[in-house]
Amino acid sequence: MGASLEVGRKLDFAFSNEGRDHWILEPQLQLSYFWVKGGDFHASNGMKIEQKDMDSLTGRAGFVLGKKFSLEGGNGERYVQPYVKAGVDHEFLGEQVASINGERMTSDLDGTRVYYGAGMDWQALDNLRLYMQAEHEHGEHFTREYNISCGLKLEF
Repeated sequence: MGASLEVGRKLDFAFSNEGRDHWILEPQLQLSYFWVKGGDFHASNGMKIEQKDMDSLTGRAGFVLGKKFSLEGGNGERYVQPYVKAGVDHEFLGEQVASINGERMTSDLDGTRVYYGAGMDWQALDNLRLYMQAEHEHGEHFTREYNISCGLKLEF
């Protein structure tokens, strides 16, 4: 169970082409809290595992910088927007505690890490957007090798 609050503002900077193609800068702040309920279970090999509840409180500050290129055709505005993004995350809690056959183990995920990435947003049809992004994150107690995501957004 969790909750997240994110704020940001997209700033547009048009320098040419009657404002159709322009730069975008979006500063962002986020604070999120998540709670994961622990549990006890037995593995197929007979090991007893007890996992405690876990709390996570993460703060994030970052930005997205992109260039929007308007495309011709269609009834609405179509565009392609490549972008880069970067920022800092800090996990304030993040300790996981478990025991296996009575042997206590901890995993400490608190600390500061940086992330950076690049992506593309394409308004393919008036009601269809496709996107793709790649991101890397590393820092204290945590490294996420490249994460690649893609998808589509359909308005109806």
